[in-house]
Amino acid sequence: MNRFIAQWARYIARFIQIQLFLSTVSLPILVMWGLPISLMTGVGNFVFNPFLAVFLLCASFIFFTELLYIPNGLLIIALEKITQFWAYCLSFGSKAWLVGFDKSSLVIVTIATVCAFLTLQHKRLGQLYPSIIALSLILFSTTGYLAFNRPCNFEGTITCGKKEISILSFDNKVILKDYGAFAKKLSPESWVQFNLIPEIIQKTGKTKIDCVIVENPSMLTFQALTALCQHSRITMIELPYFDEELSKAGWRAYFEFKRKAEEEGVIIKRPSKNL
Repeated sequence: MNRFIAQWARYIARFIQIQLFLSTVSLPILVMWGLPISLMTGVGNFVFNPFLAVFLLCASFIFFTELLYIPNGLLIIALEKITQFWAYCLSFGSKAWLVGFDKSSLVIVTIATVCAFLTLQHKRLGQLYPSIIALSLILFSTTGYLAFNRPCNFEGTITCGKKEISILSFDNKVILKDYGAFAKKLSPESWVQFNLIPEIIQKTGKTKIDCVIVENPSMLTFQALTALCQHSRITMIELPYFDEELSKAGWRAYFEFKRKAEEEGVIIKRPSKNL
């Protein structure tokens, strides 16, 4: 029994060591691409590994039973249950767990990465438990310093075609103002997810947007706002008054955006007709 506990403790310690190392060396890539890091990365990876092993094992059995014409109804049901349970676990995730770092911190995280490599190569510090302590100090001191030293004030723009989105960051708040850029892309969802949000993180180091101000909304604008609500934390969105200006597709996109905003707890500020 004691041997089993010792082996299990060493397995957990080895997992923590690898997780700390990977989290540290991945920081330059995340910062360069404007991707946030999750505070629950270690917990997620620890829980996900058994699910992945069982899922792949079950899927492999289904594949070979299909090739050999062996009945596999129970395997398919098991795979569906595994997928449903994993999706249920993922539903507890929160965008509040995401932490971003601005691009100016690239030098610091690169130094932290070099220190992580040197730690594992060191004769004494490279051992299991000393390396856990050293890597923890490197990772948490680096991320803590960067989290408390984000740019206090920032003012800039993000260009999309000939249109722009202005970014204003002050007093730990981020405000976006759209000047028609949301409506310039035929696939605004992918542009928001892979271009806009990473650029905001690169410039401000923040993952939360306090206010989005929109002028002249259209169908593509509401599609972009829907994606923004889905992939980022937003407190409030200000819209101008509009009534008969939208097409049927535009109204459909607006109600889809409104549904997603209510689901994510985003406040929609829209002036009345009399104002």
